[in-house]
Amino acid sequence: MKEVLIGKRTDVFRAKEASDYAEDCAFSIVYGVHYETLDLLAKDVDEANIWVTGLMSLMTITNGNDHLVDERETWLVECFEERARAVRPDEHKACLSQDEVSCLIYDMSSTFPLQRIKQRIKEFQRTKTDEGLLVDVDCFLELYKDITTRPEIYHLLIRHANKEYMTVDDLITFLEVEQGMMNVSREHAVALIEQFEPSSSSRTNCHLHIEGLTRFLLSESCFDPEQRLVCQDMTQPLAHYFIASSHNTYLVEDQLKGPSSIEGYIQALINGCRFLEMDVWDGSDDDPVIFHGHTLTSKVPFRRAVEAIRIHAFEKSHYPLILCIEVHCSVKQQLIMVDLLKTSLGPMLLLSGARDGIIDEATGLHHLPSPEALKNKILILGRKLPQPSPPSQPPPPPPPVILTITPEDDTAGGGDVTEDDESAESISARNNERPGSIKRIRLARPFSDLINYCQFQRFKSFTHSAKQGNCCCVESIPECVALKLAHSTPEEFVQHTRRFLTRVYPSGIRVDSSNFSPQDVWNCGVQIAAMNYQSVGLMMDMNTARFSQNGNCGYVLKPTVMREDVPLYNIHKKEIPGVTPHTVHIKIISAINLPKPTGAATKGDVIDPFAKLEVYGIPSDCCEFRTKTVLNNGVNPVFDETFEFRLAFPDLALIRFVLLDDECIGDDFIAQYCIPMDCMQTGYRHVRLKSLYGKDIPNCYLFIHIAVTNKNGGGTSAANGKPKTGRRQSDR
Repeated sequence: MKEVLIGKRTDVFRAKEASDYAEDCAFSIVYGVHYETLDLLAKDVDEANIWVTGLMSLMTITNGNDHLVDERETWLVECFEERARAVRPDEHKACLSQDEVSCLIYDMSSTFPLQRIKQRIKEFQRTKTDEGLLVDVDCFLELYKDITTRPEIYHLLIRHANKEYMTVDDLITFLEVEQGMMNVSREHAVALIEQFEPSSSSRTNCHLHIEGLTRFLLSESCFDPEQRLVCQDMTQPLAHYFIASSHNTYLVEDQLKGPSSIEGYIQALINGCRFLEMDVWDGSDDDPVIFHGHTLTSKVPFRRAVEAIRIHAFEKSHYPLILCIEVHCSVKQQLIMVDLLKTSLGPMLLLSGARDGIIDEATGLHHLPSPEALKNKILILGRKLPQPSPPSQPPPPPPPVILTITPEDDTAGGGDVTEDDESAESISARNNERPGSIKRIRLARPFSDLINYCQFQRFKSFTHSAKQGNCCCVESIPECVALKLAHSTPEEFVQHTRRFLTRVYPSGIRVDSSNFSPQDVWNCGVQIAAMNYQSVGLMMDMNTARFSQNGNCGYVLKPTVMREDVPLYNIHKKEIPGVTPHTVHIKIISAINLPKPTGAATKGDVIDPFAKLEVYGIPSDCCEFRTKTVLNNGVNPVFDETFEFRLAFPDLALIRFVLLDDECIGDDFIAQYCIPMDCMQTGYRHVRLKSLYGKDIPNCYLFIHIAVTNKNGGGTSAANGKPKTGRRQSDR
């Protein structure tokens, strides 16, 4: 044999009659002095991999290169003998106990948990000899390879190197062809081998064996490392950004009787939130309190919340923090609030600013300042009184702030909600309210003076907002109204959010603190999708993913068509003007170290996992796929399935991977990972899976391959179409 060709690389396979067969199932053997070919087709990819791997091994031995295969075994033997000498110096023959072998394998390859390695060794020993005997070097070699070698990566190595290790040239080809890097230098490839190959002799020979390749691929996150830092233009008006926003931040459970805590503010800020809410009421001893009015929720002193915000406001991000303060207290306690805010927050509190925004000299229009201009500043969002009359005119009596609450405004479906823009009145009170009745409160002028660029205004219509024209008005829209507007007038909604900050808050019937889908309003450019951060699940996974980009600073620049003066688009159409659609191919290859679902009963001791691929974006982009179920294997299930889908608006799309258990009775959730399409890197990547609460699960990964093409068939190496350079960047 001269060579093994993988895929359709001969004239026979290029013939028309062979076009129906999968590329991965085809391989050819080149043999003889005349380089004849034997073309073969396997029934599936797994069978093809087995044949190719076996043929490659035979070629290595028959061509006299078996000494290079021994390079890996020599390293393994050295590691075993070194450990044996350390723990059993008096033994003439190198040997280790099962626990000692477990620790050695874990130290050499810590991908798998120590407990699982021990269990695997016990199972292996039962098939070989009596349990409890010492393990010699030959048995160790067999154990190590059986436990640590991942077949899917081994086949990848064989396919790209035609042998059991990669040379520098092999690695350069792999990085450029598969990982989307360009102009990879030999120095960079050698540096990668030095970094990831554990064997010193292999590093000397510049060879990357299966251990080194596995370690390298585990380091290859699908998340673009550039997005781990602030990398977007932060000098545009605030209305041009999605803003990480919370709803009733002080609540840590439900909306009716759960506890309130400053921990809600601390956790939201630590997670990158840039929009916090405070409902302030009269407290005893002239000490204002925060709580969900007209409910049984507990109370938090206003001064403690402000102090917590002072400490943590810019711990995660230096970009502006917006405090939405809904005032329900007396003028006396409002003045105490003002004093607390000024004293505690000091220079962080933004006190100056034009009440109608900044004038754009080019267009003559007013607009909001940028996040960059407001760095390390806290803005107060609330009601603002009209400007006092000039001294030459007799001043009219100061008008109260009027909150109009009518049955027409109660589109959220009822329930206990806050009074100012969401109304904290009970369902029965709402039903008895006369059309046109109003709620009046007295607002202290010093509190009104704290409000500059974020002036609360109840939403009436897009036409009314356009006529009113003040870009500093922040309009709040109930979830149900926002969804109706997104369906009936999406173009006007997008036009509105190009200039005005818009907040959408959860329906009043969500007393369990559940969340609406933020994607539905992001599609229309809504900047402030108020989320209950204390809740977990799909909606918060989407919110976390959206703001994981741009350094998790809490601000994400909206796509060009959502902020610039270009033709309006309809989110319900399959084509977006000015946006190039992408076709995405994602192969879900395998997973490792999947935990059992928590809080649910299973039919057996071992899970039966399957993977789901979920796509969220504009309606035409939304889709869902699932793999086959792998029976009785949560340690290293192999799925090996490819899915293809089209994205009309890739800049808004989110990709979510979910692992579920077919054996489960009840909650079948195992793990998940959600990522913006803009942040996905192409090639072979490991996805670090997360728990239901968004925490990384130790050593739990999904192994995937990603490829992206535009609608004209051109390949791209990243979601934004920009190829990666030859220098691999750190994940930090």
